[in-house]
Amino acid sequence: MIDIKTFMLVLAIGNIGFAVLMTGYARSAGNPAIRVWTWSKLVLGSAYLIGWLHGPSSPLWLNIAANCLLMFGVSLEVAAYCTFFGFARWKRLLYPFAGASILAYIALRLTGVPIHGVTAMMSSVIALMIGTMAFVLWRPGSESSLLRKIIGVNDAVFFLAMTARALTEIMSGRFTLMTPHAAHSFTFITGYLLLIVNGFGFLLLCKEKDDREMALLATTDSLTGLVNRRAFFERTDAARMLSARM
Repeated sequence: MIDIKTFMLVLAIGNIGFAVLMTGYARSAGNPAIRVWTWSKLVLGSAYLIGWLHGPSSPLWLNIAANCLLMFGVSLEVAAYCTFFGFARWKRLLYPFAGASILAYIALRLTGVPIHGVTAMMSSVIALMIGTMAFVLWRPGSESSLLRKIIGVNDAVFFLAMTARALTEIMSGRFTLMTPHAAHSFTFITGYLLLIVNGFGFLLLCKEKDDREMALLATTDSLTGLVNRRAFFERTDAARMLSARM
């Protein structure tokens, strides 16, 4: 049996820890995507921390605040990917969707809708956002590196977990893939994997991009766009050695 409260505390500490780590990296990198990602980790860490503090006797607003922060934090993660890959139009759709979803969640809680219906709605929203991240990383026509594929697979697994949880809540008694508690536990396990893989993965993606830019600056003349003297001799030497072998 998985202790959900302990998982919440682990996810809170992990996300806030990544936010602190990325704060130092963002100051030196100057990449706007890293700043958005840092805020997403801080918001998600706060959401899980409030969820860990929430108990049976806690006020309703505390639970509402935790889940609203959770949806907002996931939307910031998607926004970080959109910023990283230069998808300006996606952000114009993302923020209104996230805002409407949060308002809809608050309205459902305050009007007394059964909790399984509210949980299904929130799980569906998060699944859609995570699925969007997986599509961004695996989108057709792009040159996906192995790192992007690994992160995309991890996002796809979490998307399936949240979709299964939503179906379990909506079709209770008819959808028997897993019990509600098992679905809840599975989302926390995959959420932990999402924290680890995406946390380090996004940093590595940024480093991968910086390495490409540094390699381009080191080998290309900025005025003419041609290879510089050093790169020219490296390539001619490689061509000479190939010619000698052939």
